[in-house]
Amino acid sequence: MTSMPAARLAETFVKLADTLVGDFDVDEFLRFLASRARETLSADASGVVLADLSGHLRTVADCVGKTSSAPLWELLRADGPSMECYRTGTPIAVPDVDQHNNRWNRFLQEARSAGFAALHAVPLRLRDTTIGALTLFHARRGTPDSEDARIAEAMAEAAAIALLQQRAVQREETLAKQLQAAFTSRILIEQAKGVLAERLGTTVDAAFTALREHARRSNQRLTELANAVLSGSTDLPRE
Repeated sequence: MTSMPAARLAETFVKLADTLVGDFDVDEFLRFLASRARETLSADASGVVLADLSGHLRTVADCVGKTSSAPLWELLRADGPSMECYRTGTPIAVPDVDQHNNRWNRFLQEARSAGFAALHAVPLRLRDTTIGALTLFHARRGTPDSEDARIAEAMAEAAAIALLQQRAVQREETLAKQLQAAFTSRILIEQAKGVLAERLGTTVDAAFTALREHARRSNQRLTELANAVLSGSTDLPRE
């Protein structure tokens, strides 16, 4: 059962929620999650697997002593309890790493070699969306009590909510930038069409056709050519 003071536990959840900052760093956030989970739940080590927007997996571990260099951490994103927890979105407890499990033999062998006897994985999940898993390792056999299990799941869910919120903000910012870039490009092209129509003594539609054809022949982006026309560095020949 956790012995962390209520004030520090509350501070942990506040920090897990604080992702809407300009200098947010995902790896630093994951290290904080792993560290506080290990401390809060009196684990001997912890590891986090997170899938980014492209599906690429990143891992972070928090451990002490000889376990810090164990090959186990590279296996967090291999076939084992952590990845099954992520794939299924359900908690997985392994009360004894000596148990026989053909699917996880390599992972459990590395856990045993690193000095661990049991582990408990909980998903980083919000409703039907799972983006990773938090795994706690213990030197003693056994399963977490109900209170520790609830706290581990609450920490993992809080982290998932924060990360998904941060991703949503990133997507909105990216979309806003894309829309602004498209709007700016449209303005440049419209201005270039007018300037070119006047220079060539033709209609705006004919000027746009000439602009587009020249961009294709010269392998230029239409926006770049429009900007060059406006600056006077490029002048399309009369047909």
